[in-house]
Amino acid sequence: MVVWQSAVGSRVGIFVRRYTVKGVATGPELEVVSDVANGVAPANPDVSHIGAKGSFVVVWQDGAQGGIYGLRFTP
Repeated sequence: MVVWQSAVGSRVGIFVRRYTVKGVATGPELEVVSDVANGVAPANPDVSHIGAKGSFVVVWQDGAQGGIYGLRFTP
């Protein structure tokens, strides 16, 4: 699992994608979050696996306010 921050046109987003142990992508790139309504870009993404069934959580920080947010994904 890889997570990153990237510019998408005039906004910034957090993305995630699954990979095999050999580095082969196993699914599509998913946009987790992008600029919120007040124009604050998300920052400092991280990802962690939850359990053995492929669930994972992506967390990030609000670039201006310092709040911590997360989103859980299940296959």
